[in-house]
Amino acid sequence: MDSSSGHRAYAANRLAARDFSGISIYELQGQRDISMKEAASIVGNSIGKPGLEYVQLPMTILESALKGMGLPEMTTKLILEMWDAANAGMMVPQEARSESNTTPTTLESFVAAIFAPAFLQAT
Repeated sequence: MDSSSGHRAYAANRLAARDFSGISIYELQGQRDISMKEAASIVGNSIGKPGLEYVQLPMTILESALKGMGLPEMTTKLILEMWDAANAGMMVPQEARSESNTTPTTLESFVAAIFAPAFLQAT
C-alpha cells in the first residue's frame, strides 16, 4: 500500500460520491500524534543517522533560507506565520481523532517507503 493512499483514497471517494457542495473541510490526521523529536528520530534511523535531533531554529534563519530558495515574500511570510502558530501550540486539530479521520499510514512506513529512498538517492 502506498504511504499516502489513505489520504488519496478519502479524496477519491469524496470526489466520486459528489456528496458535498460549496466549501467543505474535513481534517485527516495521521496514524498517531508524534512530537518533532520523535519524527527526527524516525527519519534519522531510516537514513543512517540515528543521532539526528530536532532543533528549532530562529525564524530569521528559516526566513533567509526560504527567500534564498526563491519563495515569494508573501509565501515566506505565510510559512513563518504557520510555524510560529505551530510552535505556540495554536495549530491543533479541530476534530477529535476518530476512525474516519485517522489514516493508517505510520511515519515510519512513509519514511521507509518514500522519504529515505529519495533522500539517499539524492545524496
